[in-house]
Amino acid sequence: MSFTGSDFLTFAQNLVLGSPTEAELRNAISRAYYAAFLRAREYCWHKGDIVDQTGRAHEQARRNLQRRGQRHLSADLLNLHLLRKNADYDITFPKPDLSAEANAAEQLAAMVIAAIDALP
Repeated sequence: MSFTGSDFLTFAQNLVLGSPTEAELRNAISRAYYAAFLRAREYCWHKGDIVDQTGRAHEQARRNLQRRGQRHLSADLLNLHLLRKNADYDITFPKPDLSAEANAAEQLAAMVIAAIDALP
């Protein structure tokens, strides 16, 4: 069985079971984003779009989705990316709503993946 980007979503969902720590919630948000991003990148590659394996890949995947008429998916991916950046880098202050953000990120990532899977 091979690992796919969607496996990150399963991992994220498992992280928030029970009484997750702040680190687990932050990691869940990050993994949820990467599950959606990797699926978007894979879709773009299959359509012949260029998506580097560098830091530019995040923007390239969103831009390719937009160019293909999937503005809502591009916007959802951007929202997930912003949640991920906040979870990974904004650790100065505790976030009282981190659990809600983790749940929202997981749901949004699942919707993005499902929407991409439904594209022709």
